[in-house]
This record gives sequence, C-alpha cells and structure tokens, in this order.
Amino acid sequence: RLTHFSLSDETVVTRFMSWSWGLKGFKEKPILGYGFENFAIPYNKYFEAIYYNYDPHNEYFDRAHNIVVEHLVSTGVAGLFSYLLVLYAIARCLRKVYKRDNNYLFFSIFSGLTAAYFTQNLFIFDMLPALIGFMVFLVVVNNNYNNGDKNQVEEGASINSYFIFLTAVVLSIALFYSYKNLIINPYKSLKDNVYSQILIDRNYELGMKYLKESVSRDTVLDLDLRTTAANTIFNYYVSSGIAKEQKKEDLDFAISLYKKNLEHLPDDLYYNYKVGEIINYRFSVDLDEKYISEARGYVNKAISFSPNRPRIYYMLTTNQLMEGKIDDAIKTAEYAVSL
Repeated sequence: RLTHFSLSDETVVTRFMSWSWGLKGFKEKPILGYGFENFAIPYNKYFEAIYYNYDPHNEYFDRAHNIVVEHLVSTGVAGLFSYLLVLYAIARCLRKVYKRDNNYLFFSIFSGLTAAYFTQNLFIFDMLPALIGFMVFLVVVNNNYNNGDKNQVEEGASINSYFIFLTAVVLSIALFYSYKNLIINPYKSLKDNVYSQILIDRNYELGMKYLKESVSRDTVLDLDLRTTAANTIFNYYVSSGIAKEQKKEDLDFAISLYKKNLEHLPDDLYYNYKVGEIINYRFSVDLDEKYISEARGYVNKAISFSPNRPRIYYMLTTNQLMEGKIDDAIKTAEYAVSL
C-alpha cells in the first residue's frame, strides 16, 4: 500500500473528506465530544454530495479511520489528551529502561513499535488483533520497567500473587456464565447466516429457515445479523418472482428486523433509511397506502440526520411518486440533483 500511496487515490480523498466533516462536529463539542461510537453523527450531518464523485457506494462511515480525529470527535480534547498521556507514559518507561540498563536494542525496537502503532492508527482504527498485540506490548514494557526495582518486586510479590489468583477466579466464573452468549450462540448465528447466503438462491425455503435462525438467538452480533438478514431478503425479492403472499410475509419480517435495530439505535441514519426503503417497496406489493406515510416518516428522519445526501432524497422522490404527488416529486428530485 505504501508503494502505491497517492493523495489523489479515491480511498485517501474520501477519508480526508470524512475527517473534515468529523472535525466540523468537533468544533460543536470540543471538550467531551459526541461520545464513543458516535463519529457517524457529525459525519452524516456534514456529509456532502461531492463524495459520490470518488466513491458512489461506500458512503457510510461509523469511524474516522484516524485515531486523532476519532478521539477529538468522540471524546473531545479531554479524551485525546488522555490518549496522548498513554503514549507519553510508554515513552517515559522506555527512556527509563534505556538509561537504567543501557539496552539500546530493547529501546529501539519498542520505540519503533510505539511509533508504528500510532502511525497505523492515523489511517485505520483499532481492531481486536491490533488491540491484543498492543496489550501484550504494554505488558512487556511494564515488566521491563518494573524489573529493575528489586525492592518493589519483593514487596509486591505476595500482593501480585493474590491479585492474579483472584483475577483468575473472577474470569473463570465470568467465562463460565458468558460462554454460551459470547461464543456458542454467535458462532451458530454466523454459521446459519452464511448458510442462508449460500442456499437462498438454490433452495429458498431452506435458505429462509437458516436466515431466521441466524437472528433468533440473543448475541452480541444481533445488530449486524439483523441488518444482513433484512438486506438479504430485500435484495432477493427485488430481483425474484416470489409469490405475492410470500413476499408480504418475508418483507414484513425484514421490516421488523430493522425496527428492532431502531429500538437500540433510534437515531441511526442507515437503519432509518433502509427501513424506509423496504417499506416503500412493501407498498408496491399490495398498494396499501398506509405504507407510503410510514415510509416517508423514516425517510424524513434520515434526511434530518444527513440533509445533504442525494440518495435519501431520491427515496423521498419515489415515495412521492407512489402517492401521486408528481409536482412534489419533481421538486425533490431537482433539489437532489442540485446537491
């Protein structure tokens, strides 16, 4: 990737855009930010249609792909300062170990790893493998930092042994009670989800059976599993010749999945947009006008979260055409094009 790096690359340009929109949100809440996992709020609010010139498909960012911007937006100046303090503490530990032991190799390797970790996070976000590696890194640095103080090691030996034993007991109990919900059920649900993707085109009934089973368990992956299941149903029906009554039943199921997600995240742009889109299509199945107003409510809510996103206005245009409001649909479409 480094050998092909270019400031004009589509991925680079779109990330610069996402950072600039996130920083506009930071200016609104500079001290404590929007809270963890809320980068999408300012990103959607300040999203501009020029994004589609570079990437017409992957328009939803839930993270900044830049650790500095991420902390500024989600936790404000206070959070970024805390994060930088961690890096400063690592640097101090490494410096002390180097001055005490004159171990240039250790100092060079771990200083380089610290710089590499920070640099990579300027372009991506922390994922589990990277976080595990970073935790191991901190353990090694801390161990070398404390090993030089023999008095501290001897005084803390009994305390550390007790703490390790107590931690092991607590973790064992927690793992025993959470094993099913954190490991077994997610595995089964992911397996059923994969089977449904493979089978739904070949054996519809069996594919739907696996799809429904994938969202029947209480797991930490429910939001993503429900999203995937609802999108699978919708995308399949748009291009298939399923019987009308079956379409009604399964589209209603897809709508219910998105509504469950909205119970957890009522202000999520993507969920509001997608449930509005599916309900719009649901109207075309049996022409029940109640779906028009229901879909419009979700679409208008999505517009309130991201007022400069043409795709949502196109959905509103479709909704207005279904209701026969031709003039309103033309005005909405013209406004979407003007963006």
